[in-house]
Amino acid sequence: MFALLFVHMGLLLPAHSPMRSLAADLPITFHATLKPAALREDAMTLVITRDGMLYFRNIKIPPKDLADAIRVALRSGCEKNFYINADARANYADVKAVLDRIRDSGITSVTFLTERYQP
Repeated sequence: MFALLFVHMGLLLPAHSPMRSLAADLPITFHATLKPAALREDAMTLVITRDGMLYFRNIKIPPKDLADAIRVALRSGCEKNFYINADARANYADVKAVLDRIRDSGITSVTFLTERYQP
């Protein structure tokens, strides 16, 4: 019974943490700081995967529509902070294009989320 319980609980855990459902191997840094505001439901988060796919608030979005989606989110009352989960192996050109789209939407505060180095 306990084995079935743990298997069942293990299958339900990803549903409770939507940000962890998208796979992005974050860069590892020595001086990463915690950003609890990035975990809020209304936080503007973007995941850039290794193959260049974009997920704005866990919804797949083409790069050309990103600026408009950010403007809509700002009209709904979101804070003007933007959090990027970029895969460590993502192409720089993809990340730069995203930064250009974010700047076009009027956001000036962008935070790249990283993982802290654990020796």
